[in-house]
Amino acid sequence: MKSKIILFVFSFLIVAMITNSCKKEEPYVDPVDACFAFPTKTFKVGEIVNFTNCSQYAYSYKWSFGDGSISNERHTQYAYETPGTYSVTLTAYGESGNSQAVQQVVIEASTDLDILVMYYLTNDPVSSANVTLYSTREDWVGYSNPIVSGITDINGSIIFSELNPIIYYVDASKTTEVSNLFYSNEYIGIETEQLKPDQINYYNFYVELLQTPSAANHYKTVIKRIEPTTADDKFRKKYRTSNMPVPTFKANL
Repeated sequence: MKSKIILFVFSFLIVAMITNSCKKEEPYVDPVDACFAFPTKTFKVGEIVNFTNCSQYAYSYKWSFGDGSISNERHTQYAYETPGTYSVTLTAYGESGNSQAVQQVVIEASTDLDILVMYYLTNDPVSSANVTLYSTREDWVGYSNPIVSGITDINGSIIFSELNPIIYYVDASKTTEVSNLFYSNEYIGIETEQLKPDQINYYNFYVELLQTPSAANHYKTVIKRIEPTTADDKFRKKYRTSNMPVPTFKANL
């Protein structure tokens, strides 16, 4: 009986050794390490925050900006519309699984002007328009002492940040592909309402192309209407369909 037990144990060990010898060693996979950085911890409302991804051993990514918005780009950028402290989470995915990195970003209040320039009647956006703000009508008339200037993006959009909560006089012009053809509110004069402090002030500008009577093939646009609006304005929803931030220009106060 004893010999049978010994033989059984010996047979079991042999089988176990054969089984183990047949198993292939799984290759080592480096663990995913999520990592990201950004220049500073404090930004203004509307200011573009550039996030640099420094993750290792990952092939896909998911960003969560703490306000419900997400991105799947490797490196990304984002602009917050409301002041506060936000937890930014980067989830990196690789062969070994996933890893998360979390950092906080502080968004401070700023008096901003968010402008959408569109053609009168058609409501099509005016891209590559040069938009300039002046603090007085005299400066506007004389093209002197501009507060800030910038170019609209493909969606006719532009943001001016860190303004004073005052009335601004606006010029918007664009030279077209046709010689001597441009879009402007020159000689008309247009002004905003007094901007509300520490928030984004949304405006739509409607321009119309007119021919100058004194010169053949010479055109200009006048701003037919300027109106305050909101972040969920139907035209902003229509034209701003991607996560690409609107170009933002800081005022020279």
